[in-house]
Amino acid sequence: MPTISNEERDVIHDIFKKLTEDELVIVMTLIHQVKNKTGAYHEIKGFGPDLHSSSLFLANSSGLPKKASEALSSELWHLVKADIDRERQNKAGIKYGTWIYESYLCKYPAHAKLKNKKFPLSKGVRVGLFKRINTGQLVGCRCMAKIVIPW
Repeated sequence: MPTISNEERDVIHDIFKKLTEDELVIVMTLIHQVKNKTGAYHEIKGFGPDLHSSSLFLANSSGLPKKASEALSSELWHLVKADIDRERQNKAGIKYGTWIYESYLCKYPAHAKLKNKKFPLSKGVRVGLFKRINTGQLVGCRCMAKIVIPW
């Protein structure tokens, strides 16, 4: 079950620094639900890249301010899109990828160490003794995977 790490929590607070504590709780709850494929996950997936409709839905259903719901809509879509991409790659029989990191896309400097590292797409790259992550799995991470096609 995906959780929100302290590092990810700091990034979320940085993105949504103008929100009240109550609004931050709503943001954290929505992010947690989308990571666990519950709650607003199916709505965000249904809206696809239509961030305008998605942000209107989030503003109406959560009561967040317009600017916050727009930023949240973008973050949630990137979480869902990374999941959709992994499913699509798995269905196509693609098993491995190479981590692509660019400092202007990702808010996690530690991901620079993962650049050009080959990893299994189904498991993710190992970042600790027991922890693995995939590209785009964290809020604020726009790292990508260049697929490796076996010949």
